[in-house]
Amino acid sequence: MMRIILCLLLLLGVSFQAEAQDQKHIVLEKEAFKDSILAQDVVILDVRRAEEFEAGHLEKALNYNVLDSINFRIQVENLDTSKPVYLYCRSGNRSGKAAVIMQKMGFEKLYDLKGGYLGWVKEDSVTPKNE
Repeated sequence: MMRIILCLLLLLGVSFQAEAQDQKHIVLEKEAFKDSILAQDVVILDVRRAEEFEAGHLEKALNYNVLDSINFRIQVENLDTSKPVYLYCRSGNRSGKAAVIMQKMGFEKLYDLKGGYLGWVKEDSVTPKNE
């Protein structure tokens, strides 16, 4: 009986820890993402490969390829962990992975673009920016 109680308490603790981590990574719809990056001093981080970035990206975005895990961590270490970071990739998968890595590195405010860059350029209301 004592083992069962201890197991339940352990599971409950892990559950609370996972929930607390999720609160640092918020997935935003396109309009909320757009409003936030226009209204605040934020970091916009495109986590796609360089050739994807060159084909089109959001204005003022930095390009740190999450698939190049060593360089990604090195580049991210130079960012302010307390400043809001707005992440995106092609469709939303890689940016989610990047958010998990960055949470473990101490980032407090991570926002992910729902649907990624494909969702961003899908409608005519927002046009991609190339630099």
